[in-house]
Amino acid sequence: MYSSETLPTAPRARGSNARETAQIVVELLRAGLEALDTNREAATRHLSKARLILETAGPSIFDGAAVGLVPGGLAPWQVRRVKAYIEMNIDKPVTAKQLSAVVRLGPRHFQRAFKKCFGVGPHTFVLERRVQRAQELMLATDEPLCQIALAAGFADQSHLTKRFQYAVGITPSVWRRHRKEDCETQDPFARAA
Repeated sequence: MYSSETLPTAPRARGSNARETAQIVVELLRAGLEALDTNREAATRHLSKARLILETAGPSIFDGAAVGLVPGGLAPWQVRRVKAYIEMNIDKPVTAKQLSAVVRLGPRHFQRAFKKCFGVGPHTFVLERRVQRAQELMLATDEPLCQIALAAGFADQSHLTKRFQYAVGITPSVWRRHRKEDCETQDPFARAA
């Protein structure tokens, strides 16, 4: 099992061994599941790392198929780099200019190509990903919403609440409460405790 400081990374060389990458993901998932009951923070790190590797590697990790190209969109390697950059910097300001530099395109061309691939502009995509990250943190930790907002890259709790309510339809605190209630009603051991 890996400690939180020694999480493995997927091989970065071209033509890297898909079997080795898949094995790393399996080990991270296993470690995350084992740590789930005793150390939720470590479990979250393991599972987030596995997800990042899967998103960065794309579907070719399992079946060798190339990611489909979108006419006028980003190349598969550019999609992977943009997603990885957003994930690594989710708690910091991320601009379209920074993202365009990551994939070596001009800002205007990048924004058009990005929208063709993802269906939304870079700013909207980052906000949606931040809302998802906030949801992950709300389920995995008991941290107050003000700290979750900062960890997910929002300016403050008010910013999180506004964007969350727009995306999900309810406030973060109501969403969190409903999710926790759902988990308790589905877990037969939670009622006995």
